[in-house]
Amino acid sequence: MAVRSNGRRQMLWYNGAMETTGVQITETLLELVAFEREQVRYHTLPPDGQSGIAVVRGRRPVLISAPHGTAHVRRGRWKTEEEYTSAVAWWLARQTGAWVMYVTHALDPDPHADRDDSPFKMLMADVLTGNAIRLVVDLHGVRGDRDFALALGTINGSSCPTYEPCIVRALEAEGFARSDSAPSLRRLVLNHPRYAGGVYRQTVTRFASEQCGVEAAQLEINAWLRVVQRLEAATYHREAPHFRGEPAHIWRLLKALGAVIAAVD
Repeated sequence: MAVRSNGRRQMLWYNGAMETTGVQITETLLELVAFEREQVRYHTLPPDGQSGIAVVRGRRPVLISAPHGTAHVRRGRWKTEEEYTSAVAWWLARQTGAWVMYVTHALDPDPHADRDDSPFKMLMADVLTGNAIRLVVDLHGVRGDRDFALALGTINGSSCPTYEPCIVRALEAEGFARSDSAPSLRRLVLNHPRYAGGVYRQTVTRFASEQCGVEAAQLEINAWLRVVQRLEAATYHREAPHFRGEPAHIWRLLKALGAVIAAVD
């Protein structure tokens, strides 16, 4: 396990919103690509004696989790990495002061959904103990052909009764809408049957809320809002090597997640 502290560079926040310039957006996207390329090993197992899991200590009562940033084994089969979820989590730690857990190497077993005694969940339990964390936001990724931008899952409200309204308000304030008529890359869905956060599976959201007593929500992110640039090592590079998300949508996601973190005081 790698334990790190937040970097010195902090973004300016006003009422939960980030100050934005064109240069700022470009620099941010380049940072995400550099981190993903240099720090995330999609298909490489951790070196001997290392866990492949990084923890960044924070100063805010929110833990951002990214357990699927690399390939992982679920029920005996390798599953595809959810690109840039680790990078987004790392970036949020630097910019907001949130606690963060993310993966750096391929993991077996699945850190998210196979069982509750996985190293990722055991480490999460340690982090949640004694650090006054009140909310876990568990980041995941879906393909770009889904008809929504974000899918928020709170196990139909049971895993996040206090903070679900705050999260929804923060996302809506950044232009996401719970409406079938909204453009797909602005559409927010809540507790979709497929993305409800752990109704039938032993997810991170379910583990944090039921086993650790900390409210938690799962957030599925469309590829157009997180994949800055597809790397050659990515599983989907063969079928879509030139895929790039929309910078404006990626920035909107980062602002929205920052607003969620700022809303929990």
